[in-house]
Amino acid sequence: MIVLTGPSASGKTETAKYLMEKFGLKKVVTCTTRQPRRGEVNDVDYHFLTREQFAQGKAANEFLETAEYNGNLYGTKYADLGPDKVVCVEPIGAHSYRKALGDKMFCVYLDASEETRLARMIELRKDGVEAAQERIRRDREVFSDDINGAKSVADVILTTDGWTVEREALEVYEAYQTWKAKHNL
Repeated sequence: MIVLTGPSASGKTETAKYLMEKFGLKKVVTCTTRQPRRGEVNDVDYHFLTREQFAQGKAANEFLETAEYNGNLYGTKYADLGPDKVVCVEPIGAHSYRKALGDKMFCVYLDASEETRLARMIELRKDGVEAAQERIRRDREVFSDDINGAKSVADVILTTDGWTVEREALEVYEAYQTWKAKHNL
């Protein structure tokens, strides 16, 4: 199982899509209370839940991990996990995965400069300038190694400035294959 973590617009989602399309990995569909973005489909991109539905699942111990990020709740249900799957999570989620799954997960921290990430948010995702700048500001807090140890849980750290999605995915996949061989998986 591949766990991708990193700040907003570091390439997690697009890398995960490429890994699924080109290498046959399956997506761990996670849950969120945020509103769908343009083109996102319920139970494909996320399980879009109300806060009440999320709270009920949490009370029933259905989640491996939950986190709040940018005012929205996110979580992964145990029922959605499995081998040769890929998931994108925030640092707290990556730590929860590591604690629950140990060496049955391969974690990659994708990083990029603030300038690259800001450009990706505005030019590719069509986020507004103010919203993109706010995400950058919040990521400074969330991804500070001093606070969350975001990189400490990763098996591999990749800096993706100037990389295409194809290169990101290939680097992740090759590292994953090496990790699988090392762990006899």
